[in-house]
Amino acid sequence: MFGKILEVREYNILIENISKKVETSLIGMHIVFESKYKVVAEITSIDTDKIECLLVGEFINNVFESGVVHKPTYDSLVRLVTKEEVVSLVGSQQVDTPTDLYIGKSLTYDGFNVAANVDEFFSNHFAIIGNTGSGKSCTVARILQNLFYRRTYIPNNANIVLFDVYGEYHSAFKNISEKVPEVSFKSYTTNTKMSDSEILKLPLWLLSVDDIALLLNAESTSQIPMIEKALKYVNLFVRDESEVIN
Repeated sequence: MFGKILEVREYNILIENISKKVETSLIGMHIVFESKYKVVAEITSIDTDKIECLLVGEFINNVFESGVVHKPTYDSLVRLVTKEEVVSLVGSQQVDTPTDLYIGKSLTYDGFNVAANVDEFFSNHFAIIGNTGSGKSCTVARILQNLFYRRTYIPNNANIVLFDVYGEYHSAFKNISEKVPEVSFKSYTTNTKMSDSEILKLPLWLLSVDDIALLLNAESTSQIPMIEKALKYVNLFVRDESEVIN
């Protein structure tokens, strides 16, 4: 199916489709350009004449390293990844070990789990991107549940803070202590109707004029001097920094 390389762009590669078949099931799979380096790309589109793919990294000593350092040469051997290389891409299939965290099932590679090294995953930046309603919040909740609900290797002394603007994670974690006694959960909220959470109290001295303007829904700049004057007046009577605004 894979013919010669037709074009090497900045991060995209065009390959000749010698079979002339539009096998859309291959979209999302990875191919290897093998010459001096084993450069890895993900198939992004297929038509009868060409296959387009995006460079994502390379295999170094049989371990996948993300990031584009080298580009394939025009005489590279083009092939699909092997089973062993898939494991390097999606993570260890032993998903309940001290170092490996189960993420989910691969939609691209049937029968493969997706896992991550705990230390590497949480010590680096990562992003979960998707359209509204695509399941981003559920994915975050599932990852954290998998982290703390593991059968044997529960992380000790781990502290995770979630800024939950819409209250999406409260139900996912409020009963975690019942299932995993070693893990505790505490919820703070500004919603006075939530009886199972502690009301968040802000020290008055932390609030700026802008903060108070937002709290009071100020709509005109002419209101700012009035807020500044009121804040100075209130601060005259703050005798203790523990005074709060509920």
